[in-house]
Amino acid sequence: GFYRALYAEIEDIGVLSDSAGGKYAYDTVYDDQNIDQIESLAPTQIHRLVDLAIVEADKQGFVKTYIVLPSLIYGIATGKLADLGIQNLYSMQVPVLISISIERGQGAMVGEGKNIWPNVHIDDSMSASPQKIRGLTSVDLVADLFLVLYSAISSGSNIGHGREGYYFGENGEHTFYELGVAISKALVELGIGKSDEPTSLTQEELDKYFMGSDAFGANSRCKANRSRAVGWKPTKTTADLLSSIKPEVLANVEDSQYKSTLSRFTDFFASTI
Repeated sequence: GFYRALYAEIEDIGVLSDSAGGKYAYDTVYDDQNIDQIESLAPTQIHRLVDLAIVEADKQGFVKTYIVLPSLIYGIATGKLADLGIQNLYSMQVPVLISISIERGQGAMVGEGKNIWPNVHIDDSMSASPQKIRGLTSVDLVADLFLVLYSAISSGSNIGHGREGYYFGENGEHTFYELGVAISKALVELGIGKSDEPTSLTQEELDKYFMGSDAFGANSRCKANRSRAVGWKPTKTTADLLSSIKPEVLANVEDSQYKSTLSRFTDFFASTI
């Protein structure tokens, strides 16, 4: 008989982003249970064409597909793989902002930092899996949600797949101004910065760190209702995000792996635009 394979893709909610440049927050909140809303996304959105190809493969009956999209992941990984030194301990966006802020001696944001992103703690959102990005092999992010999905699938549960197979990962929201304030305060407390207030990245700094892009000023909002419906139960909130900043600043000062995040990010970012 015909065996239908399973395929799970780990991406991020950048596909939901706009071009606010930090100037405003938008009201649109994407719901992973609202298929029509997700299908309204333009094919020009980042990695949207990949999503469409994956969903089409499901529609054609070749494979059952599940797309997991974590939001801004924060915190420092813990657990056996971390203890063994074979897991990447850090995420991407927060370490990048911290590294830039340390270099300039001040918390950073794009524009006024009014843009909103959801967030999810690394312990709520990840396990470990090998991943290659432009030849850089790392042990990188795979949502704990992925494990919840796998359990549901392997037990025979009839959960959504294909066009109904989008699973967001979020448990709170923040503005990038709030994030900038938390970083600025940590820098002041550690004697690195002079003010609790973040400042806007100049065009010269955007050119240096982001190839001129203002992507860190975009909005990207969502609710993980489908994910929760299959049994995912995140526990950390935005308050945990903000309280995690100082330990990450310390990690930047003390850990060469953390410091390398910025250079790895700029190399990767340059390859995507």
